[in-house]
Amino acid sequence: MRSGLALDQRLTAFEANMTKLEAFLKRKRIKPLHLARESRYSRPWLLKIRMGRVRPTVRCVEAIVNACSKLSGETVTAGDLFGRETLHDISTSGER
Repeated sequence: MRSGLALDQRLTAFEANMTKLEAFLKRKRIKPLHLARESRYSRPWLLKIRMGRVRPTVRCVEAIVNACSKLSGETVTAGDLFGRETLHDISTSGER
């Protein structure tokens, strides 16, 4: 153990710098290619969303949530994958 922190603590610290979506994908070991195929959005576009560089549309959030639910075998909500600010921004934008 290099840093004196347990592996779980190091992963938690690493995840703190990730978006909720990226942390979820890492925890569930969902590959970006599989997310892209299931959501029908391109890998480059999903990368921008995963890194927090762009805000997804409501339709895109729905596709990502449905894809993550199917790929993880769990019920997933938008709140599990996106921060409150992102969800607020897309809900008030009027975009669909």
